[in-house]
Amino acid sequence: MQYHSEEYEDVAKKLEIQTKEIKVLYQLKKELEEVKVQNRKLRTDVNASEQRDRLLNIEIVGIPERDSENLNEIILKIGKSTEIDIRNDDILQVNRVTAKLKVQGRPRNIVAKLRTRQLKDNVISQTRKRRLSTKNLDIQGSIIPVYINEHLTIYNKNLLKKAKEIANMKEYQYVWTKNCRIHVRKSVTTPAILISDEEDLRKII
Repeated sequence: MQYHSEEYEDVAKKLEIQTKEIKVLYQLKKELEEVKVQNRKLRTDVNASEQRDRLLNIEIVGIPERDSENLNEIILKIGKSTEIDIRNDDILQVNRVTAKLKVQGRPRNIVAKLRTRQLKDNVISQTRKRRLSTKNLDIQGSIIPVYINEHLTIYNKNLLKKAKEIANMKEYQYVWTKNCRIHVRKSVTTPAILISDEEDLRKII
């Protein structure tokens, strides 16, 4: 009887230890999930702050680089070719930006900060309608398409790329940005889905 009693106590102690270990693991898992939520919120907040700073910006892709180029003049020519009234004082800042992954032979993009969001939106919409090229801007050499987009953060650019890839696989018809926010829509009759972070990509089903 004593042997069985000792054996029972030994098993009971092991069960107690295992129960405590399980509780510790559960608590650690809970804390890890909380940290993940906090990190996601922090990343989202930081990205949103960076994106707000770019709300008035346009990013121009495809303009060849020239020595002693006048970037302000390029913006004014974009306005002229799209019949949008852009004056010098509407251009708050303009410069070339180096891509994170530089591609040999590809010109650096131009980022311009405009005076109002309405002006920015008009420039983007009109250039898309007119299919702008270097020929429209009196730039000598081969005719190259010129694209003007919202100036997204690196995080949002990667998010937009992933959203397009998934939307294509799921046969969604529309992926676009508006006020630097990413939207997808399966068809004309379905509601738009806002994609703010990678977790939202799961909504594309």
